[in-house]
Amino acid sequence: RYGPKNLTLINYPAYQARVTEKDGTLAYQEAIKGMWPVERYAELLMGDIERLQDKPGSYGPKGLNYVAHVDIPEDVLSAFDYLRSTGDFKIREANAKYANTKENPYE
Repeated sequence: RYGPKNLTLINYPAYQARVTEKDGTLAYQEAIKGMWPVERYAELLMGDIERLQDKPGSYGPKGLNYVAHVDIPEDVLSAFDYLRSTGDFKIREANAKYANTKENPYE
């Protein structure tokens, strides 16, 4: 553990973006001031799902070992696979500018 023993760390999202289908496309249930367009939000989330999976090329132990294993719920993976299969949504590529080239990223 890092930091003082009496430190309480509180971390939470500032808002919850809820996405739904409207007229055959994705849309926010409620407008969020300053939020990305829903297509960009989906692209960012799909990139995160791609990298959080524990498989070769991912950030998990079976890949680049940057993060601990993450259990991704089956319904999330199913939604990811469905959205990817439609071809309507891009998966955000990791920016090579920020790639860690160390064999052990924790050094």
